[in-house]
Amino acid sequence: YQLWQVSFPDGEVRTITNDLSDYHQVSLTADGTALVAVLAEATSNIWLIPNGEGSNGKQLTSSKTNGISSVAFLPDGRIIYQSRAAGNTDLWIMDGDGRNQKQITDDVYSERYGSVTPDGRYVVFDSSRSGTTQLWRVNIDGSNAKQLTTSPGFMPDITPDGKWVVYSTFGPGGFSIWKVSIEGGE
Repeated sequence: YQLWQVSFPDGEVRTITNDLSDYHQVSLTADGTALVAVLAEATSNIWLIPNGEGSNGKQLTSSKTNGISSVAFLPDGRIIYQSRAAGNTDLWIMDGDGRNQKQITDDVYSERYGSVTPDGRYVVFDSSRSGTTQLWRVNIDGSNAKQLTTSPGFMPDITPDGKWVVYSTFGPGGFSIWKVSIEGGE
């Protein structure tokens, strides 16, 4: 959430902030000469805790926002996670011990909620790359992006047989759950 100024009565708009932080609780002085806001920052990193033994946990990432909206194991033990380490919200992959961290989506759009097919071939996620949040699929290395839905959708999960993607959407009636083939379509 960024801060913007809208002049009155002409409606001219200009940005006040333009960064990765979120600003909330904005207030102006009566004469409009000073502004106060709360800058909200979240720090999240991925930890591996073997057999639920917290004392043996190992921190795998060391950036500001890792895994905040998704983290998932691949069948081979690697981990897919969401990160803003490179500036945008993208999906990354790393070995199960935290080594070999590699960005698999790299664009100005937000990619979140990565879910991996049971065979480890695809990652399905929601993205704003088409203008609204819809579901996309890429190969595990980030290649061959394919849009799966034409209507809004978010927070995908893949069925155990790998054939369907189950996801949420929000419309006039509220939240609902939908499914689409792993190949896309209706």
